[in-house]
Amino acid sequence: MQAHPTRFLEASATGSPLADWLRAHARKPENRGALAHWHTIPARPARHGELQPPLPEPLAAALTGHGISRLYTHQVRAVEALRAGLDTVVVTGTASGKSLCFHLPALERLLEDPSATALYLFPTKALAQDQLKSLARLAEGDLALSAALRAGVYVARRHSFPVRRHPVSRTLLPIRT
Repeated sequence: MQAHPTRFLEASATGSPLADWLRAHARKPENRGALAHWHTIPARPARHGELQPPLPEPLAAALTGHGISRLYTHQVRAVEALRAGLDTVVVTGTASGKSLCFHLPALERLLEDPSATALYLFPTKALAQDQLKSLARLAEGDLALSAALRAGVYVARRHSFPVRRHPVSRTLLPIRT
């Protein structure tokens, strides 16, 4: 079934640079039917929550220093779940404050016990470096927290086990003996 390229654009979508580009792209004969549906999700107000118990003063002050006066509900739920020792997965949109979901409990624990350890695992070196900077910026406002934080990035360059390449997916698999 071929969609008519101008039918999917609603009147409310006109006037935006993205809508203009999509409309022009969809009108090209070679792209006919490439875009079958357009739906704009309206913005909704932010939903905030309160941590119980609240964050220790150094962390609350660090957040305030970064212009954060309240946590979003997903951040509150994640911190409370991690405080309770639960495995936690956070899935939200880009730039929604996911990093605070794991930085805050880690730093909170570090304030309670300066010998505490947290292990962060990231799929890319770039993301690991970004999160390291984010964590350091959050901790830099408090002298005790900054002194206790010993953060770094370890990048495994060689496998500690024999590997072979999987012929189809080209992933590395351990050789089982």
